[in-house]
Amino acid sequence: MMCFDDTLERLALTFSVRDFMIAKDDLVCASSDDIARIELEKHPAFDVIPLIDKNGEISAYFERERNKRRSFRQGDIVSDSTSILSLVSILRSRKFCFVLAKDKIVGYIHFSDLNRGIVKLPYFLILEDLECRLVERIGHEIHEDNLQAVLDPERIKQVKDRMQRMKDTRSELRWVNLLYFKEIVEFAIYFKIVQLEAAQVEILAQIRNSICHADRPLIEKHEDLRSLDEAGHICLSLIESDACDGRLAHEA
Repeated sequence: MMCFDDTLERLALTFSVRDFMIAKDDLVCASSDDIARIELEKHPAFDVIPLIDKNGEISAYFERERNKRRSFRQGDIVSDSTSILSLVSILRSRKFCFVLAKDKIVGYIHFSDLNRGIVKLPYFLILEDLECRLVERIGHEIHEDNLQAVLDPERIKQVKDRMQRMKDTRSELRWVNLLYFKEIVEFAIYFKIVQLEAAQVEILAQIRNSICHADRPLIEKHEDLRSLDEAGHICLSLIESDACDGRLAHEA
């Protein structure tokens, strides 16, 4: 029987480019290089203008940076079934891609489109999956007498006060249920369940915070894709390792 964790990972990988691309009919296109130049003047935020042929199909594009027409190269195109997680890896080395379906260009993706709400969903799912696995592994190991292994005195006081309030209302939970995501990861490192560098923990925590707050964009500049991509790879590596041999491990 497929476990809930496996279902989360599978669902995360089903979100694809087709779910949020800019469809061909919504693109600003041009039929010639001269018209493309005019459109780029009208739209200073655009990097490219798709060029349509006599059949109304997108057959090339005009690039602002080079001020010339470009034929499609392999790296310019992704399938409409490409997962969001894979797309982030692709866009890490480039700023845009055209979308192919049934041998025709049907849409366009710019790295700034990764701020659309749907992009957060697969990352939320794999981070939730990872947290559930970690809580299952270390939940029974965290007690009042070892909180200081990860938490500072002020944070320990906050957690203890909350635990006491729950005891008073008979809604007591385990200590692990009172911890933030980053703290759970740090306890997993302390108990040698995972091996991650401090910078990797910060990346996971940063992406988790961006996902859980609607007012925070995932991407502010192209360089931000590095952290988003690395967070995805770390999560999937740990989850895959746990699913295969019952251990959580990450290979850089």
